[in-house]
Amino acid sequence: MSLTSKSCDFSCEPIFSFGKKREALRKPIRVNASFTTVRMMFRVRVTRIESIRDLDGNLGKRIELVEEREISKFVIKPQTEEAQVVQDVLQALQQQMPMPVRAQVANPKIILFLTEQEYESLGIVFDVNQVYEIALEDSLIRFRKTV
Repeated sequence: MSLTSKSCDFSCEPIFSFGKKREALRKPIRVNASFTTVRMMFRVRVTRIESIRDLDGNLGKRIELVEEREISKFVIKPQTEEAQVVQDVLQALQQQMPMPVRAQVANPKIILFLTEQEYESLGIVFDVNQVYEIALEDSLIRFRKTV
């Protein structure tokens, strides 16, 4: 068995006798030992870019990324007739009043503190309000600019 194989064979010797099943247990068992990479993806928006100085006095950038998540429009149906009337009145008020509809929740996710050299070597030009998809896999963080 080599370490690079994607599957390996194991043979089993039963400890206890199970009657007719004993013969089946002596056959080699094929186990799939392939390792799949766990990949996690999420969307972030650049909310702030500011100039900073590090401890050595070098100029750098502080880049704040917040996670964007869609809020599901889960509607609860009221149990009583009075609750239904209250819900209808509130919905009518919400439609008449100019309130900003917040369809997304912003959670702070990543704050990067980079010197100018680190920022340039990263190879990404961050712009405020730009949305990026971030993938975490194999000890890497990948940024992909969304359209």
